[in-house]
Amino acid sequence: MPNDWQEALRKLHEQLLKDKGSNSAAPSVKDKARAATPGVNSRPAAPRMPAVEAVLGIDFGTRFTKVALSLPHIGRRVLLAVQGNEKVVPSRLVLGDDDRLYSITCGSQTKPRVPLEYLKNRLADPQAGAFGGYVAVGKFQLSEIIKPACAFYLADILRKAEAAARAVFPTELSSNRQVNWSANVGVPTKHFDSDMVGIFREVAAVAWMWRTKPAGPIFPAQLAAEYENTTREVNLNDMPIQVAPELTAALAHFAEHRNTPSGAYSFFDIGGGTLDGSVFRLRRDRDESSFDILSADVDELGTMAITRNLVVHVYKSMANLVEGPIILGGVSPHIGFPIPKQIEERIQTFFATVISRAVQRGLFPPSAQSSRRGLNEAPKPTLPVFVGGGGCRSEWYQRLFVRTCEEYRHSAQWGVTGYDVKIVPAPSGIVDDDYPRFVIALGLTSPNLHFNQYRLPSRYSRSANLPDRKISAPNYADTKDLT
Repeated sequence: MPNDWQEALRKLHEQLLKDKGSNSAAPSVKDKARAATPGVNSRPAAPRMPAVEAVLGIDFGTRFTKVALSLPHIGRRVLLAVQGNEKVVPSRLVLGDDDRLYSITCGSQTKPRVPLEYLKNRLADPQAGAFGGYVAVGKFQLSEIIKPACAFYLADILRKAEAAARAVFPTELSSNRQVNWSANVGVPTKHFDSDMVGIFREVAAVAWMWRTKPAGPIFPAQLAAEYENTTREVNLNDMPIQVAPELTAALAHFAEHRNTPSGAYSFFDIGGGTLDGSVFRLRRDRDESSFDILSADVDELGTMAITRNLVVHVYKSMANLVEGPIILGGVSPHIGFPIPKQIEERIQTFFATVISRAVQRGLFPPSAQSSRRGLNEAPKPTLPVFVGGGGCRSEWYQRLFVRTCEEYRHSAQWGVTGYDVKIVPAPSGIVDDDYPRFVIALGLTSPNLHFNQYRLPSRYSRSANLPDRKISAPNYADTKDLT
């Protein structure tokens, strides 16, 4: 008995030393005491980091899709690699041998049977001529399920983009903070300024709803049914995802940088499937900027569309273009052929049409449209033409645009000196040779995208054509004494 209290004291001392040196999750004596005290927490929870905004810009291209990310709270804007290390991924689905649809590739799950490419073109025009109209997807025609197919693809892009963004910014987008995600999807200005915009908005909204679903292949019939069900649930007027004209995205840096002067400009996006063209006027008013988009159009005149047309031309003329050189070309036949003039004229006619519509809406003031210039008159204007997209470095396209002024007599008709064609310049702070290819994706993350004032072509009424100028020769008797 006399030694009981000493033994108890020894055990308590050992327990305290054990608690002090322990790394286990077991509560210590102090923790037990603290837990037994009302109103005292054992360990305060780590403070939750403030919420942040994360904006995705999706350039849903005819052949390829590009994604950019903006984190306004740290002023960062970057391109994302959403498929491995690739920043450019095919805009396609694949129908596998198991009769299910896969996004981009089947991987090792099954063998691919039918690639479903040029999704955006087929969404805007199910009978897109340059890329074929009829494609069977199981018991469906692709045109019948093109909206669900595009939503399925965009949902996968959104899912991969969020994962890629967290990998690039693990701290800023950690699980310990609320991230308010939003996204902008680019749409050709021509389609945005028409009833087609409703279809693009619906597809984007369904994709946003689907992005949180587990990734994986799906049967076409199931996809169609789920799309129909989802459209009943979405509120198009209250979605974190929006569609925006690709042109306004491409021009976002014009508004962001004050060194860009007011005036008339043109922008042509030379993509793989389409050629998008537009003419606009930039206005500066104190700290605000606005754009008058005078003209915009899109046609299947991109690099791959032209290539496919060229292959058709060669196929029809293979006896002369291919077989002839094989027979008569000696031991090393050379098979070469120029691009047909009809193809060049299609591109020039498209370019001229975009400019012409802008002229009808007041691109050049009447004083500039005189074919003659007096001594005190201002010089004729030159229209800057910026080119972007994957085909922007093609000297062939650039030269066709330049030649249009003389070959279509624009100088005589409208008083324009010519077209100054150059690759769209990167804004200050961005040094990237590939910037012209990613200009739309980056622009879609601009904070000014939905706040600048954009006046679309449909808001203009067609201007009356200028009257023909009748120039008569003066009477010689009235002028013979003039020197």
